[in-house]
Amino acid sequence: MSLVEFFGPQILTTKGLAPTDEALSGKKVIALYFAGYWCPPCRRFTPIVSRMHEDIVEEHSDIEFVFISYDRDHTQFDDYWGDYMTFPALPYEARDKKTELGKRFNITSIPTLIFLDADTKKIITTSGVELVESGIDEQDYVRSIRTALGLDVVP
Repeated sequence: MSLVEFFGPQILTTKGLAPTDEALSGKKVIALYFAGYWCPPCRRFTPIVSRMHEDIVEEHSDIEFVFISYDRDHTQFDDYWGDYMTFPALPYEARDKKTELGKRFNITSIPTLIFLDADTKKIITTSGVELVESGIDEQDYVRSIRTALGLDVVP
């Protein structure tokens, strides 16, 4: 399955809508972040995910995160994604793709952070939230993610 089949023809970036295959070109790992503004645990976790995205992508440009919105309306989506995230998002209008991805990965609660192989779409780990939270006390969430993804761990 191609990235276009997986996400649809366009993905929302900080610069606006972009062709999915261009926006995610060269990525080996894609992290799917399922969350919504109305969800208090998501609002606590999202700033950590955003910071982690910046830390990981700075050293591993072949990794990208994609926000999959569980917001209840377009305004919530715009405010939440625009204020808290610097990574691409499935456009709010692509509700059918959101539903499809939610079913495919059996999303039963949010926040959920899943890491996938970008080529095969096979799950690397569904424990993204737990991995991040296990490193929060020591501010070592990046190390936890690198280890889970089999990346070189920087001391």
